[in-house]
Amino acid sequence: SQLFIDARAMIGHNECGEDEDNSDDGKCDLVHAGPSSLIYRVEDPGNKLLGGCTGYAALKTHIDEFPTEEQVYRLDNEYNISSHLSGCAVARNALRQTMNGGAKTLLLEWIDGVTLRTFISAVDHKPLQMMGVARTVVSAIGDIHDAGAAHNNITLDNIIV
Repeated sequence: SQLFIDARAMIGHNECGEDEDNSDDGKCDLVHAGPSSLIYRVEDPGNKLLGGCTGYAALKTHIDEFPTEEQVYRLDNEYNISSHLSGCAVARNALRQTMNGGAKTLLLEWIDGVTLRTFISAVDHKPLQMMGVARTVVSAIGDIHDAGAAHNNITLDNIIV
């Protein structure tokens, strides 16, 4: 089976908001446009098409139509490390790497939540609550390191709480 992202979603990613539905059928929504990649939330009813567990997958692809060798390498590396961490409870599972309309894409298990940046800016949090989140994040990074991997781009946008 194949997965295709609506052409309007791919072309129109610069004109839309982060949470806007950019597909004709609502099955594939752009959820994040970063400096070098786009992340879509793809519906997978019954977990039959993509092989996840949550009914959705995160599809990550390059923002550039013609990515550099380094950008392609980084996506390949993310897939390899995510695959290596598939048994690590704090990292999302890599489902597979594929081509979508000529662009290399990475399919990851969808994780419900918000970025740490959104969480922090949403409301005033009590100090004990923030300390709990900080402990959880540090513990998660420690688990990833214990599994033999290191993340070279830890940012508020790359942590989901």
